[in-house]
Amino acid sequence: MTFIDHLDQIEDTRKDINKSYELTGIIFLTMAAVLSGASGWKDINVFGNAKLDWLRQTRPFTEGIPTRHSIGRIIRTISAEVLMECFAMWINQQREHNGKEHVAFDGKTVRGSGHNRHVDAIHLMGAMVVDSGVMLYQTTSEGKKNEIKTLQSMLETLPVKGKIISADAMHCQTETAALAQRKGSDYMLQVKDNQKNLKENMAAYFHKMRRDEPEHIKDNQFTELDGDHGRIVQRQYTVLAVNAWIAGIENWEGAKTYSRSGANSPTRRAARQRANHVLPDFYG
Repeated sequence: MTFIDHLDQIEDTRKDINKSYELTGIIFLTMAAVLSGASGWKDINVFGNAKLDWLRQTRPFTEGIPTRHSIGRIIRTISAEVLMECFAMWINQQREHNGKEHVAFDGKTVRGSGHNRHVDAIHLMGAMVVDSGVMLYQTTSEGKKNEIKTLQSMLETLPVKGKIISADAMHCQTETAALAQRKGSDYMLQVKDNQKNLKENMAAYFHKMRRDEPEHIKDNQFTELDGDHGRIVQRQYTVLAVNAWIAGIENWEGAKTYSRSGANSPTRRAARQRANHVLPDFYG
C-alpha cells in the first residue's frame, strides 16, 4: 500500500453536505505544503493554488483548493492519533528487517516553544529506528516528568514485537521492562541513581568479576572506534550474564545481561576529560 492508500483508510466524520472537498486530498495538500515550508492555513491555500497541476497528479481536486478557513475546519476533524497511526503503519511497511531492529525512545523539548510566558514549552517523545534514522512515531508529552507514562503508552501502540527498545535512565522502571516483554520486545535501559541499589550492586559485581575473573571480563569485552562528528571516540563495552548475585534482579522481567560501557576521545584533551566516564546499562 502507498502512503495515499493509508490516508484513504482514515474515516471521514464530516456530514455529507460538507464533503465537497475530498478528505485525503486535503490531508495530502496540507502535508505537502508544510513540508515545503508553509506555516499556516493561508500559506497552505497559496501553495495549493500555485501547485494545483502537480497536486492533481495524485488526487483529482475536482473542486479546486478550498479557502484557508475551510482547510483548517477539515483538518480539525481528524484525530492526531489516527493520523499518526496511519503514518506509523506506512513507515513500518517501508522498513527493511535485518535481525532485530533497535528502536530508541527519547524525549526533547522543542527549541523556542516556551519563550511566551503564557504558553508551556512543547515536549515531544519520539521512537526512532537507530540504523535508518526513521522516526516511527512522535507525540507530545506533558513535560519531561510525564515521559514515563508517555513511553509506556507508545509501547502499547507501536508494533515492537521482535525488536530491541532502548531509553534513558528515567525509563529504567520495572513496569516498562515488563510491558516491553509482554509486547514481545527486548529492552536496553540505562541505570543511574533513580535505581540506586541496582546501580551500586552492578558496580560491585563488575568490580568482583574484574578482581576474581579478569579473563572472563576480557572475553566479554568489545571495543570500537567512531570517527563521526569530527572526532575519534573509542568505546568499550563489557557484557555479563545475569545471575542471582545482584539482589532484586528477579523484579526485572526477562533480564538476561548486564552491560557497562565507557568512552574516551584520545585526539582532544578537553574531550578526553569530559568523555572519560562509565555508563552502566541494564540489558534485557
